[in-house]
Amino acid sequence: MMLSQARLTLYLPLTFFALPLALSNNLSQPLALLLLLPFVVYAARGFTRAAALLALVVGASILQVLVSSGSKISLYQFLRSGIPFLYFVLLLAGYRYALANVEKIARAHSVSYRRIIERAIYIFALGQLLQVSLYGVGIDLTNAASKSSDEVGRIMLFPTSSAVLLFFYACCQRKIALMLILAVTLLAAGSKTILAAMAVMILLSAITQRKLKSLAVLVVAIGALGTLTFYASPLAVSRFAAYLFEEKGEDVTRAFEISHAKASFLENPATVFLGNGLAKQLTPGVPTNDERWFENSKFDIENGYWGVLAKLGVVGVVLFGLLFSTLPRNPVSLAVGAILLIFSFKTSYQFFTTFDGSYLLVWSIFIGLLNNAAPARQAFVLPIPPTHSSLKQAGS
Repeated sequence: MMLSQARLTLYLPLTFFALPLALSNNLSQPLALLLLLPFVVYAARGFTRAAALLALVVGASILQVLVSSGSKISLYQFLRSGIPFLYFVLLLAGYRYALANVEKIARAHSVSYRRIIERAIYIFALGQLLQVSLYGVGIDLTNAASKSSDEVGRIMLFPTSSAVLLFFYACCQRKIALMLILAVTLLAAGSKTILAAMAVMILLSAITQRKLKSLAVLVVAIGALGTLTFYASPLAVSRFAAYLFEEKGEDVTRAFEISHAKASFLENPATVFLGNGLAKQLTPGVPTNDERWFENSKFDIENGYWGVLAKLGVVGVVLFGLLFSTLPRNPVSLAVGAILLIFSFKTSYQFFTTFDGSYLLVWSIFIGLLNNAAPARQAFVLPIPPTHSSLKQAGS
């Protein structure tokens, strides 16, 4: 029996990374490229909105190739950053078209498509929880976005920002079990950025609660989550507290990259307005024993704000920002924007080099479908039997 289009193009991409396959980031990204391709096709009608920005990026990259030489230019790095950026921009520009196509396919597949999407969310959450649990007992089958060798037990699973958005959905719907499942996965990263993002998601979800009972349930869930946080991830709490209240040292690597990004951005009027493109080396690279990581660090900027500005320039940043106006004006889009803004303090990977940001947009489409009002049922009206007078009148 052949799999339906909905299963292959809608639900498989959502649940694939729930499977504990021990995928490294180098394997996860090519697979994400293939799995997300149908959604990019669904959003293709929005290409005209994205054309100016994409033309600017390609033009700026070509310009830097012409004026630079030697190891400062890399076609591989252009593709490594450019393909994920292309996906993100096309999904953003054609968001409403992708939403319409996804809803059409989901409805055609099953009238109970909302229930199927909810199951997909739980499968994803439980699968990632399984990976974290296995990792905790020494069985490494994680689809890791990153692992930390200096802190025992820190693991960040791909796609990270999508799990934060699903945490927001669980808070809004008062699904306490789902909240706790996702929280364990997110807190396993021991990341103060993720902890801050979770706090903002809780705040945004509380704003959406209009009933006192719903707010009370959310408060109870937050209490349970707070207890879990202190026991499951004391590292994240201590790092976040140190960042807020203690004399904190500067992140040397991030400061190093930002300083070089500023210098590249201010190099000349062309880089200020048009950016450096995606093929030009921006830093001398961060010294490390991993040769591939060292080479990639010459082109990557951990801080998302300076990464975007250095690569796109002022004009590109404005065009990029305008594309976000295509998102629906609802709490889900607000959560997406908040996640991207918070994560940008830490990394630019949600835009360049990984498909984490694209997955975030795709998951927001499905959550948006769940939040849409169910179509009103048509009332079934019994035919009114003709009266004696009407029969008489018809026969006359």
